[in-house]
Amino acid sequence: VRSRCLTDPRSNRQAPGMNRLQTLGKLFTVWLLISAPALDAAEASLQGLMANAKEVLDLARRDNVAAAKRAWQVVEAAKALEASGDTSTAADYMRAALQLDPWNPEAQLWFSLMQRKLGHPDEADAAARVVLDNAEEDTWYNAAAKALDLPKVQPWTAWDGRNEEPFILVVRVGTVQNIVLRDLAQKLEKNLGLKVCVDDTVMSPPPSNRNNLHHWMRRHIIPQLNWDSPDGRAILRPFGARSPDEVDPERLLGSTIAQLRHKEPNLVADLIKGRDFWSNRLPQWDASPFMQDLYTKLMREKLDLGAGILVLFTECDLYSEQSNFLFGTAATSRRVCLVSSARFTADFNQEPTRRERLVSRLYKQCLCGIGFSLGVPRPTDPTSARAYPDSLMQHDAKSEYMSEACIRGFEEALHQKLPDSAHKPAP
Repeated sequence: VRSRCLTDPRSNRQAPGMNRLQTLGKLFTVWLLISAPALDAAEASLQGLMANAKEVLDLARRDNVAAAKRAWQVVEAAKALEASGDTSTAADYMRAALQLDPWNPEAQLWFSLMQRKLGHPDEADAAARVVLDNAEEDTWYNAAAKALDLPKVQPWTAWDGRNEEPFILVVRVGTVQNIVLRDLAQKLEKNLGLKVCVDDTVMSPPPSNRNNLHHWMRRHIIPQLNWDSPDGRAILRPFGARSPDEVDPERLLGSTIAQLRHKEPNLVADLIKGRDFWSNRLPQWDASPFMQDLYTKLMREKLDLGAGILVLFTECDLYSEQSNFLFGTAATSRRVCLVSSARFTADFNQEPTRRERLVSRLYKQCLCGIGFSLGVPRPTDPTSARAYPDSLMQHDAKSEYMSEACIRGFEEALHQKLPDSAHKPAP
C-alpha cells in the first residue's frame, strides 16, 4: 500500500502527486543548504549565551554581588532558550537571573510568560504582579496588566469645568506617566479632601536652558583658558563680552573652536569630542521662567480656575540660580505650583523600581508646592512633609504627614477641614 502512494506498479509513470513531492523534496534540500549557515550561527549564538550564563552562575557561588551585575547575561540566555523552544530550561535560567536581580521588570514578565506556558498560572501571576505593583512607567504597567488580563491604565479624571469649590487641576507638561499620576491623585484626594482633575491639554515644555555641556564648559574648559590673552579676547569679541561668564557656554564653545582650529588642533579635537559627548545630556530648565511661561500661556487661553489650585506636573529636570536642581517651585499665594518627577525616579537614582516610593516623594513635594501656592509658610518640624530638604535623602527622611501648623494653614486657606488621614496618628 505504501508503494502505491509513491508509484503505480502497473506502469513506469509516476503516481499522481509524485512530481509535487519531488519538487517539495528538492525545495526542502535547497532550504537546508541555504539555512544551514544561519542555523549553525543561531546554534553558535545560543551556545555562546549559555556559556556566558553558566559563567555568571558559577561566579554567583563565590561572589553574588559581582554576579548580580551580570544577571542580564543569564536573562539573554533564558530568552534564547525560549526562542529555541526549550521553555522548561529557559524558565530555570530566568529564575536564576531573578534570584540575582529580582527588580528586572523584563525578566519578571518573561518568567511570567514561561510559567504560564508550563502550566503554572499562580507563579506566572505572581511574577507579573511584581511588575504591576512597582512599575514607574506606563509601558511596564500595561505589559503586566496584559499578562494578568487586566485593563491598561487610563488617564485620570478630566476636569468638567466646574470651579466653585476648591479642587486641584493638574496640567501635564511633556510626557507624564499615567500610572504615577493616578496613584498620586488618589493620595491627594484622600488626604486633602480635594477633587483632583487632569486637564485634557498636554503642554509642550519650553526649550531647555542648559545641559551637561554647560557644566563641562564651566567646570573644565573655561578655567583652563587664558581669557586675557589675544586668543581669549578674540573668542569673546563676537559677543561684546569681557568675561566668558557673560556668554552662553554653547556659543562660547563654538567661538573657541573657530578661533583655535589652526593654532591648537589637538585641543580643538578634544573640544569637538566633548561637545559631541555632552550635548543634550541631562537637559535642565530654569524653574521660575518655566512656570511663568506655562502659566502665562494658560491665562491667555482664558483658563478660569476659580477656587482651584493649578499644579503643573512634568518630568523635566529643574534648577534655579541658587540651586543646581529643584524638585519644584511655587508662586506664593497665586495658587499655582510646578512639580517635577525627574529627580525622584528609580531610573535617575539607579534604584530598584518601586512606584510607591516615587509617589510618596511626589506627594510630599505636592504638599510643599500647594502649601506655598496657598500662602502657607514652611514648618519648623524637620519630619513634616513640607519641611525644606537639602537633598533627596532628607526628602525621603520626612514623613508624609504635615505639621499641625501646616494643616491649620491649609484649612484657613481652603475654608474647610482636612480629612482625619491628613493628621499624624497619635503615638
